[in-house]
Amino acid sequence: MASGVVHDRWVLKTLPLAGFFGGLCAHATGDAAAFAIPLGHLLGLLLSPDLDLRTRTRAERRLMRLPLLTWPLLVMSTGYAIVFGGGRWPFVHRGISHWPIVGTLTRWVFFGAPLVLLLIATGNESALASVWPALFWAFVGNCLSDFVHVALDAA
Repeated sequence: MASGVVHDRWVLKTLPLAGFFGGLCAHATGDAAAFAIPLGHLLGLLLSPDLDLRTRTRAERRLMRLPLLTWPLLVMSTGYAIVFGGGRWPFVHRGISHWPIVGTLTRWVFFGAPLVLLLIATGNESALASVWPALFWAFVGNCLSDFVHVALDAA
């Protein structure tokens, strides 16, 4: 079972692989938005599967460095820990938050839904539509980061 330092180190070590994969996907699909894969992979340093812990994780300490977003993000990460780390299966540490793709999706929905609702409430649906392809590829990159995390936990 790896520590947070080891997880972060391996996410950074596998970043060139995510960059290569992004370039490969961009070439194969003709979609330049696939270059968002490495960004999504780096997002794994902030939206870690370990956010289900009720202690301050390395990811949460990084979130605290974002001055304007600190309070809302910490409230949301605490809420995520309560909902997805509540103590009954599958909401335990290494439960649903560590499931490949599903765990990533729970974090994206939990942290992204307020932003999407804000865009809709302010009448900026077109902004959301224009960034949708990049968000998809960033999600793929974040899934790759989570696969690295889960593989290290299994080792």
